[in-house]
Amino acid sequence: MFERKKSQHDQNATSAGIITGQVTEDTFEVLEVMYGIHVKRGAPPDAPRTLRVDYRLGFNRWQSEWICLEHSGFARQKAEAWWLKRSAEPIPDDVEVALAMAQAGCLATPSAITIRSVAGEEFDRIVAYEWRNAETPEPEYAPVNDEVPF
Repeated sequence: MFERKKSQHDQNATSAGIITGQVTEDTFEVLEVMYGIHVKRGAPPDAPRTLRVDYRLGFNRWQSEWICLEHSGFARQKAEAWWLKRSAEPIPDDVEVALAMAQAGCLATPSAITIRSVAGEEFDRIVAYEWRNAETPEPEYAPVNDEVPF
């Protein structure tokens, strides 16, 4: 009687690079976006925090990015550019304010993201975003209603 051995390999070949430095890019549909506040492990209490953005791309597949709104210099410039692509609301200096605005629907959600993987590097990067309404240059978002309803 023969026992069937389990395969030690995946059914399909991977498209990931196998040579250090080899670059692959894949585009994924964004199914959900979650926001949170991230504090770097071991950082002092006064260290700047980041807005953590997690994109759900499939069952148990997530891609994260960190938006450095409380930082200065190049990191802050990148955070401002990221915010301006998603909202016409003022750019917050505090991640708690940014989180509240994100959870209130003030940020547009991309329909897809492109992820670049470099063989030998620990983390993948988001390098492009696609928006649901490609005909308009600005993504749609839910503006904050500052009017009092009474």
